[in-house]
Amino acid sequence: MEEQGDRRLNTKPWIKFYTEPWLTGTTRQDFNYRQRSVFMDFICLAKRKNGIIEIENRKTLAMMWVVPLKLLNETIEKCVKTGKFSKISTSAKEAFLVNSWAEYQARTEKSASRDGEN
Repeated sequence: MEEQGDRRLNTKPWIKFYTEPWLTGTTRQDFNYRQRSVFMDFICLAKRKNGIIEIENRKTLAMMWVVPLKLLNETIEKCVKTGKFSKISTSAKEAFLVNSWAEYQARTEKSASRDGEN
């Protein structure tokens, strides 16, 4: 966190991540280790637009993420096939909705504390 005057700013967005489902859930079973890595990159990218992934150019994205284009394409197709993403229409960009986006959202500290969650 940075301090600016008397106000604290938290400019680092984050997502809620439960380790046990990651280790034992369907993503582990359905995706190989390379695809899981790209999947998590997509989850991080989705944070920018509240659960929506916009891709202007797959080849450019693969180069930015330093992954083979084939792997990026395979991961997208598997995410759609397994129901993790839904293809949606937006302007000129290719776009997907993360179907379980709410599961990656943190509740406020106040509600988490009230419910006994740390």
